[in-house]
Amino acid sequence: MAHPKIHVAGDVLPPLNMLLYGPNGAGKTHFAGTSGGLFINVEQGETTLVSAHIKVPVWDITEFDEWEEVYDHLVAHPKEYPCVTIDSYTDLAAKCLESVIDEAETRDGNRLTDAAELRDHGRVTLKLGKVLRRFRDLPMPVILICGVRDPDDQDRRYRPSLPASISRQARDYMDMIGYMSVVEEEDDKENITQYRKLRFYSPSGVIVCKDRNGVFTMETGRQGVTDTDFPGLIQFLKDNAPKEEKKTPAKSKRSVRKPK
Repeated sequence: MAHPKIHVAGDVLPPLNMLLYGPNGAGKTHFAGTSGGLFINVEQGETTLVSAHIKVPVWDITEFDEWEEVYDHLVAHPKEYPCVTIDSYTDLAAKCLESVIDEAETRDGNRLTDAAELRDHGRVTLKLGKVLRRFRDLPMPVILICGVRDPDDQDRRYRPSLPASISRQARDYMDMIGYMSVVEEEDDKENITQYRKLRFYSPSGVIVCKDRNGVFTMETGRQGVTDTDFPGLIQFLKDNAPKEEKKTPAKSKRSVRKPK
């Protein structure tokens, strides 16, 4: 008899986990707020939610280590929230670095400066890796919100505003990486239309994005969605999920006797 925790891959769709980044004012917080889930408020910015009349439960974090209390609560109440959002992961990473530096100064009273050292960044990467693993394994969708870094001499791509090692770590752990921005289009009459675009595939590679669901890929030609909310994205993923190809059984060959 099979163990109750064993399932066949493909029968159970795992909860969506997504890194959502983009410039200020692009609509990231509003998009995540439409999930109706718990907001872990790190940057102390609820203005967007209030102005959009989005009522969601909010858990304010002022110290990095408080994330463990939030995680324990979510584990104890796995069905209480339809989603959980960390707003923002950029600020959580900054708080983590502050915490690591404070710990280092406590251990070493002879430390000459409060600036981050190389080993401090290593500890930050380890600590945030633990956060990512824990939240990724929750039985609910997870959204990490980040700012954006524009192309520069070190990296010619638009990418999440995180230290390099932490950015790579987050990109590896999350199933979807979406870049949200406000796009303007002008018609023949010079009328300008604005809309929000959420990209998960960049043909040129100039934007860091990813979709492990196989919906937004080079093969499908889909780059993203426009003016959608979180429930709309979930529905789009379901409606456009890759279909399993049905194999036609090969016809058996019958031997034909030659007439004598």
